[in-house]
Amino acid sequence: KYGELQEDDPEQVYVSNLADRLPKIQGFPFRVVVCPDWREVNAASLPDGTIYISSELIRQAETEEALLGVIAHERVHAYREHARKTTFKLVESLPGLLSLSDLLSNLGMARGHEYEADLRGVLVDLEKAGVSPIGYKIFLEKMHKAGTSDITGVVHGSTLDRALNIASAIHLIDFS
Repeated sequence: KYGELQEDDPEQVYVSNLADRLPKIQGFPFRVVVCPDWREVNAASLPDGTIYISSELIRQAETEEALLGVIAHERVHAYREHARKTTFKLVESLPGLLSLSDLLSNLGMARGHEYEADLRGVLVDLEKAGVSPIGYKIFLEKMHKAGTSDITGVVHGSTLDRALNIASAIHLIDFS
């Protein structure tokens, strides 16, 4: 639906090489696929380690630090199987049909996964790669100002809140 760039396309090569800067997770290979026809500023991951990223997000990221932050964030979703856990919890609730309590529970789980992906991916993995998370924080602030998270904000949490959480945690890591 959103297309995939060929492996030798310059944009795909650039993003793949950038992603290779992240620390390896033993037994968990991952790959990043650039989707040129995906017009939203967005990325998604699958439990098999495939990360899809829109060309529009790459353009909006502006810095390697921001883009690497997005990739690190999505890799945590894949590695920690967030999509599978949320889907399982949702399906578990279906026999009695979804109640408001079930929906709120799933919403809370999804937001928890977002914050975990920010903390593990952006703070831990970027630190190991020697990359400052400040670029990712600035990217989240930019997305907040642009209003791009209106619909996804319900699940992902406010991009501004996430940027503030990252800013609060940055003081724990010495990036000098």
